[in-house]
Amino acid sequence: MGKVRTCPARICPHYTRPRIASATLETGQADLRRWLVRRRRRSRYTQKMMSLIRGEPDAVIRWAGLLILGGLLLGAASAWLKFPGVITAAFAISLGASGGTLIRWRTEPGLWMIAGLFLILFSSIYALCLFGQGRDLLRGAGRPDLGVVIDLSLGTTLLASTNRFLWRVAKTNWKLAPASADDSTEL
Repeated sequence: MGKVRTCPARICPHYTRPRIASATLETGQADLRRWLVRRRRRSRYTQKMMSLIRGEPDAVIRWAGLLILGGLLLGAASAWLKFPGVITAAFAISLGASGGTLIRWRTEPGLWMIAGLFLILFSSIYALCLFGQGRDLLRGAGRPDLGVVIDLSLGTTLLASTNRFLWRVAKTNWKLAPASADDSTEL
């Protein structure tokens, strides 16, 4: 094998590449290909979390109970230990509650109305949280620390998931509604 130096040939003219047998090169390329394929695949947990973050209705409904429980535990812990986390807890509970409420979104027409109501309600609550944080900053009531920034960031992520979920449910459920008033039966 030739001498290997740390500087590449473009920078240093003294660089010499090592001599590699062709079988070793092919084996190395195959290993590289295998590594790249494994790298592209995601674990099942990562796929589930990504589908939850994207607001896919089946994932949100599946995780609804855990989101409510996790939000309640985080809210209680943040109140007891006096650290930020209330906004994240509130939006985790809201995502779980909306997922638990809209379980039959594919079959029961009319759920688009409650999905729209939740969408407006949770977005308004978030706007009020941001308004309160901004007003505190302008008044000089307290400097936001890293905990508040992380809390707002996670709350924003959960609200975005909630909004995507509610929008998908409302859009799909809207198509289930009767086309005209003549199709509906009166009691």
